[in-house]
Amino acid sequence: MLFIIMSIFLMIVIVYLLLKLVLFKNELNNMTEQLQQYNKQSTNKKLDLTLFNKNIEHLGIEINRLMDIHSQIYSQYKQIELNKKWEIESISHDLRTPLTSVLGYIQMAEDPNITKEERLELLHLTKKQGERLEILINDFFELSTIESVDYRLKLEPTNIKKAIQEVIISFHDRFKAKNIQPIIDLPPQEIEIIADLSAVTRVLENILSNAEKYSDGDVNIFLKDENTNVIVTIENNVSNLTQESVNQIFNRFYMADLSRLGDGAGLGLSIAKSFMEKMNGSIYAQLYDEKLSISCKWYKRFLANYDKQVN
Repeated sequence: MLFIIMSIFLMIVIVYLLLKLVLFKNELNNMTEQLQQYNKQSTNKKLDLTLFNKNIEHLGIEINRLMDIHSQIYSQYKQIELNKKWEIESISHDLRTPLTSVLGYIQMAEDPNITKEERLELLHLTKKQGERLEILINDFFELSTIESVDYRLKLEPTNIKKAIQEVIISFHDRFKAKNIQPIIDLPPQEIEIIADLSAVTRVLENILSNAEKYSDGDVNIFLKDENTNVIVTIENNVSNLTQESVNQIFNRFYMADLSRLGDGAGLGLSIAKSFMEKMNGSIYAQLYDEKLSISCKWYKRFLANYDKQVN
């Protein structure tokens, strides 16, 4: 009798295990088919789970998480490809414009019927467009170099007040030629930030150059030592500048107002932004009362962290 009971119990256990094995196999087959459809890009739907087994449930949840990550990476990849295509088109346009002008001026200069004065003027225009083309190529190269992962700056205590003074002195002749009297407001004390001196100089030069080129009046330079950060602000009078243009002013290849950006792509501010990001700082622009204000901010916590590391 005991043998019969044990046999029946054993049969029940075997049937139960076989049933679980069949269900387990069916669930795996179902997950496999869904994954195959997903990999074929026939659907973006995540796995449907019967949840009869905790292990299968946990596996399905992790696979769904992996699918979410894959979708995010794929979306980012598509956006990067779209941006790259747009950037290539923009670069081609910006390089083609001065190059076309150079070829046109050369063709006109080859005309035997023009005067010597006209030929000299065409030569001058050709040189000007060639210089513009050289600047664009150098800016494109510099921007791509700065934004590379391997590009590193030498961050160390830097006297920001002294850097501003030296850059302003270097712009003396340009200000004088345009009859600009810059208003300079610097605190009496010396101020240090953690930055790369050459990068700081380039940032200030690019912003000041933008202000000098497109100012409708004065150029103002301010340095503020606040509780948590140090801010350098350069502002200039502008007209016919929209908020949309200001919102896009640091985006590479953005062609805002062609009459204002007569020199082309205006990569100087994009380069300034990349340098600021490499120095753990930030840069932003504001428009108010027909004044364009561009500010660079360095956070003091980086100075404090640097002092702790050194000491």
